[in-house]
Amino acid sequence: MRYYPALTFWSIVGIITLSMLLYYLGDQVFMLVETFPFNQQITRYLRSSATIEGKEEAFSENMERIDRILPVNLGTQSVDDLFFELPDRMKPKKPSDVRFVAFLDWSSIPYKPYYDSSGKSTAILASQSVCHIRVVDIQKGKLLARKTIEGDLPPDRIRSHQSGDGPRPTEAVVNYLEKLIDP
Repeated sequence: MRYYPALTFWSIVGIITLSMLLYYLGDQVFMLVETFPFNQQITRYLRSSATIEGKEEAFSENMERIDRILPVNLGTQSVDDLFFELPDRMKPKKPSDVRFVAFLDWSSIPYKPYYDSSGKSTAILASQSVCHIRVVDIQKGKLLARKTIEGDLPPDRIRSHQSGDGPRPTEAVVNYLEKLIDP
């Protein structure tokens, strides 16, 4: 049997590289795999959102029972990362389970400029994260709930390499959606 040192070397390098990729990207791959079936249906969900656009009369104070809800990010037009923050009892298991969609429109409100140590305004602007939520029954085409949730204020001071954005109100959005399911 012949020994091929170059082949052995490159096989080991390949295995190490693959292991490192899985280690560093494992969560990303898992997230992609879990949301893939829903993202394939995203145009159907977005179409249902467009049909209720501007239909204020569809808004219902008397909520019907919401069991599972799919958060969809309107900016990226995909399942929002908030999906992974939801308790399992709130997540749809497969696309056919999706009846209620929470359309999330994340934005930032300019808050104030940051100043350097000499008192001059920097190019970094502090901003507060905001989430505009619309919960829709996509089977009936009804707007069931709407709310705007503001995140915490941005930090008073930052280092030059930091962002001036305040944190997203992720926990508050999850709590709001939970209250819709368990009123």
